[in-house]
Amino acid sequence: MKTPPINHPTERADVPTSGPSITSWFSENEAELLYVEQYVPTAGDNIHIYWSGCNFYFGERGGYAGIQHQNDNLVGGQIFTYNNICSIWDLASDPAEAEVRLDYGIEGLYSGHFGGEGTGLHTSHPMPWRLDQWYAIVIRRWFIPGESVTRMGMFMYAYADAKWTHYMSASVPGPDIPISGTTCTGFLERFNGDALGYHGYYGQHFRMSKDGSWQKPSHYVATAGGDPDTWNAMLVGDGDNVGDANIMLIAGGSYGNTHSTIQLEPNQFDPKPKPAMLTAAILSVSVVPQVGTEAVIVAWKNDESTPPQLSYSIEIRSLPGDVLVAFDAEALPQKRSSIFSTAVFAAGDYEVTLTVTDIFNQSSLPAETTFRVSAPVRRSRSLWRRVQAWVRKCARRFMNTR
Repeated sequence: MKTPPINHPTERADVPTSGPSITSWFSENEAELLYVEQYVPTAGDNIHIYWSGCNFYFGERGGYAGIQHQNDNLVGGQIFTYNNICSIWDLASDPAEAEVRLDYGIEGLYSGHFGGEGTGLHTSHPMPWRLDQWYAIVIRRWFIPGESVTRMGMFMYAYADAKWTHYMSASVPGPDIPISGTTCTGFLERFNGDALGYHGYYGQHFRMSKDGSWQKPSHYVATAGGDPDTWNAMLVGDGDNVGDANIMLIAGGSYGNTHSTIQLEPNQFDPKPKPAMLTAAILSVSVVPQVGTEAVIVAWKNDESTPPQLSYSIEIRSLPGDVLVAFDAEALPQKRSSIFSTAVFAAGDYEVTLTVTDIFNQSSLPAETTFRVSAPVRRSRSLWRRVQAWVRKCARRFMNTR
């Protein structure tokens, strides 16, 4: 893709006061999931730039997620250069009154509660992401009946690597709150320094409804504060390919733009995101007996090139007879094992059936394995019990001799 012209950028250091941003407009006011795509070309890169992928809302609570280029900052003992972020605001004004709770963070995730621009939970991971590569960001919500919170998670898909990663999950106060509003906004931000001429490509936005159906925007609107000449937005292709399926945002120069807003209608040809056309797949399931106990652990591994797990279901049935003797199901994207007591299992063979439901509400093919429960072995009493019995016996003899 040809780099957009910059006319005397050193003379145009007045970066837009807010943005520029790109907002997609949907007809429905609620969703289970947001899906956005991003691509940063080498020519559009610079330090201290934040390519926000999406703003999102859980009722009154706002949040945002995207990718940054930091100046090799040391954060929590790690170097942050090409990192991602995800932040969700609290309603309380005091950072000490933290409301949004981190439930899970991938190894290396930094998290903390922020202040200064409101309060809330902030997470960041030093990934790193790579230039000239497409990435997708997914914000998924779910509700566990009976809880007083709504669960959410941030996932990313690296197109070049064909790999999904679950970065974080959090609990948002309030039961069964949907992703709210009819818009989804991404933006450019120069959060420090004096970089000029930075830009990025914004791919297609999608939202998934509670019933698993997909929504596409009717149109996109780019906007920014300040002098319109300092930013621009236009339809572009996919990387080095020409086309009109994506949107480029650029800031920090002189681009001949005279409009405060620009409406764009990219050719959003797919009915849903390409990675969502696959279904979660289980690579393996195994049963590990716990030595010295009457318990087994069912453990599994998922294919990271297929959509990530949202929940799982495990059934254990007797063989023969197909009688259900144990069951477990939970909506925990990060969980990969479950422990079962076999104390009440009769001696014999058992079959384990595992099914995973992915973040796009699709169920995997079941994965199965078998294990055997041996007849219980009569255990000798512990040394302590034997000592106690010996003491009682001696005491009785002593009393009888008196």
